[in-house]
This record gives sequence, C-alpha cells and structure tokens, in this order.
Amino acid sequence: MEHRIELRHWLFGLGIAAIVLGAVASVLAADPAHEGFATAGVLSVAGGLCAGFGALCLLAGTVAWAVAIEVDDPPPAG
Repeated sequence: MEHRIELRHWLFGLGIAAIVLGAVASVLAADPAHEGFATAGVLSVAGGLCAGFGALCLLAGTVAWAVAIEVDDPPPAG
C-alpha cells in the first residue's frame, strides 16, 4: 500500500502548487503593468487552467486517500 500513500502525497502537493501558481498568474493578469490584452488574457487563462488542474489533483488525492484507508482497514472479526 506504500505506493498509494506516496501517490496521495504527490497529488496533494501538486494540487496545492498548481492552485498557488494559478493565483499568482491571475494576480499578474490584473496588474496594470500587464495592460496588453494578449498578455492579460494569456495570464488569466493560464491562471484558470492551473487552478482547475490543482483542484482535480486535490480531488484525485482525496480519492486515493479514501481508497488507501478502505484497503488498510482490517476485516471484521467474526
């Protein structure tokens, strides 16, 4: 079950990093220094895609965590 635990940690870490990267890109898109429509548009789209990817990674990490907990539970005594 060790590979599931490692996968879960990687998914959570990747998800958090992608959400932070998306937030930074969105803040840069709103910065007046990046007034060009193409630059602001690209940064805005990149921020949205990063945040969406991060949310999917967090969801996958949560599912991997639930599967690992379910598999690790001992069978009922009886």
